[in-house]
Amino acid sequence: MIQKKIAIYINYINLLSCIFLTATSLYYTKVQQIGFYTFFISYFIEFFLDKKWKNFQFDKTKVYYLVMLLFFLLIFIYHPFENSNKYFNRLVELRLALFAFSVIGFWGVNKLYRVTYFANAFIVSSIIAILYIIFGIGLKEFISNHQRADLVTLFRIAHVNSHIVFNSYLNIALICIWYLIFRIKTKFNALRVAFYISCAIPITYFLIISEGRVGIAICVVLLFSISVYQLWKIKKLLVMPLILITPFIILSIVNNHKRMSEDEILKDPRAFIWKAAINVVKKQPVIGYGASRAQEEFDAALKLTETKEFKESWKDTLIMHSHNQFIQTYMEFGILGIVLLLGLIAGPIILTEPKRRFLSFMLIFVFVSQFMTDIVITYQGFPVIFGILTIITIAIKKESLQPEKPVPVL
Repeated sequence: MIQKKIAIYINYINLLSCIFLTATSLYYTKVQQIGFYTFFISYFIEFFLDKKWKNFQFDKTKVYYLVMLLFFLLIFIYHPFENSNKYFNRLVELRLALFAFSVIGFWGVNKLYRVTYFANAFIVSSIIAILYIIFGIGLKEFISNHQRADLVTLFRIAHVNSHIVFNSYLNIALICIWYLIFRIKTKFNALRVAFYISCAIPITYFLIISEGRVGIAICVVLLFSISVYQLWKIKKLLVMPLILITPFIILSIVNNHKRMSEDEILKDPRAFIWKAAINVVKKQPVIGYGASRAQEEFDAALKLTETKEFKESWKDTLIMHSHNQFIQTYMEFGILGIVLLLGLIAGPIILTEPKRRFLSFMLIFVFVSQFMTDIVITYQGFPVIFGILTIITIAIKKESLQPEKPVPVL
């Protein structure tokens, strides 16, 4: 009896630490590490108290998490064949979350986990960050200053996170808002719907004024896709006006955003960063170099292509990566790395429940879109968010969903 009570307490600690980890993944904070270790240690205890091996069943989900584990272990498999240790420890540290979530996903989460808990964590954390930025700048200054986008950028960089993490997190929150309004089987509640819509408005606004071009594009695509998806189920003809007005909305955003100008796009340093990375790939395209040596090869190639302004601006950066997840993985682990990476992308869409497939597709779309311009599974704290999303899409088996036909019309 006592052991069962202890097991339940541990289950709750594990769940709460994972929700805490979800909520804090948006911010620069070492407190997140406390959540990570609490989550992993509580799971280790839970493993024995719940005797998870007794109900273990090998299925496709287990294969997926084995793929994640192998993707993580590649850094160790390649290391004996590298003649470099310069970046090894740091690169391992950045990927540790993949190991933790591969183990946890393989053995399964406890029965207390619900998608709704994590969806609300993403939304509430996003709103807290937005309010923190607004009141950190000063409400009066935020409202009256015509350069509020610049104020938001400066404050966010200093106190919250990079635009890549921030925008991706807010885009995930938008997806969660759609899911909680339209997909969860609960009695229609106007106040609940009003709350989520009131959250969607500032989240969308902060995405639109962000300096991150990819984040803005993802936001527009998500809003368009969700609108088409819901309108199509209500009345197909309603989709046509949306398709007609969307190009004008996009054009307005592009014309009024300074980072969308042709000059800003041409000045983006990613052009020569990608060129340097591709030159490294060409030298050893089949098996790659290993993570640490690939980084050294990339450093050497980048010196041949970088501008003086870029070198001066990023002189204090410890690791300058290729700003493309596919190229980075190809440099490190060749064709095998790319195959495993594609498996990590496809798994949550293929293996999730059919009624949750559109949710999974949109969540993975956020990640894959960022793959093109940054490193998001092996850098920047994204491995934690990615691991949580695999729990939402794959590891949590049961969720009360709305039937496909009846859709609430707002």
